[in-house]
Amino acid sequence: MTTRDAQSLILRADLLLQQGRFNDAERELGQLLSTDPRHALAHALMAQAMLGQLRLNDAEYAAREAISGSPAAAPSRR
Repeated sequence: MTTRDAQSLILRADLLLQQGRFNDAERELGQLLSTDPRHALAHALMAQAMLGQLRLNDAEYAAREAISGSPAAAPSRR
């Protein structure tokens, strides 16, 4: 996966989250994480997708992965 592909998936996932389409966002982020399992921003957005589905344990795990991958990459805007 190229950097551009990863950026596209992140942008699509973010838009899906804004629309409340948490399952769709999870699917997009899963694609990225399957090729880059340490992508901190993808984990941070995955945590938001999990929260939107009330999957609190999964959200906590994804948030921890985001922090352990790159603390500065976890978004604070939401």
